[in-house]
Amino acid sequence: MRPVYFVRKLVDVFGEHLIVYLFASQHLLKGFVMSMVGAPQPWIFRQKNVAGPRMQVLSAVVTLPWAMKPVIGVVSDFFAIGGYNKAPYIILTSCLGVAAMGMVGFSNIEHMSVEMLVGCFFMISLQCSTADLLSEAKYAEYEGTPYRRT
Repeated sequence: MRPVYFVRKLVDVFGEHLIVYLFASQHLLKGFVMSMVGAPQPWIFRQKNVAGPRMQVLSAVVTLPWAMKPVIGVVSDFFAIGGYNKAPYIILTSCLGVAAMGMVGFSNIEHMSVEMLVGCFFMISLQCSTADLLSEAKYAEYEGTPYRRT
């Protein structure tokens, strides 16, 4: 019964919306999606006959959004869209990421250029890093303020 009590306490303190949001962004998106998208990248590059050194450069470009998290945070803090600092950026990057996943998943990779694939993988990584950063920022708003529900 201990885990059930713990989850109920989390929901009481933070609210069910934030708990579901954190679960989706941290476990599903960052854990499941990134492992499902990241694992086949070297194989796809190899299928496209990309040489090893170039593959490393392309992989660095794909993971660049994770290094851009400070920039994403500053932009989302200073440039609110419709009065909101986080949700519009998560929605925008999610639309880009889902479109990119659709392009890679439902099109024939044989006909896609390496640059197009890198662009798609970049957008997927941007979606995950933005949702990761901004969900952590939302959680940090609650930290230190016990029993605050909005």
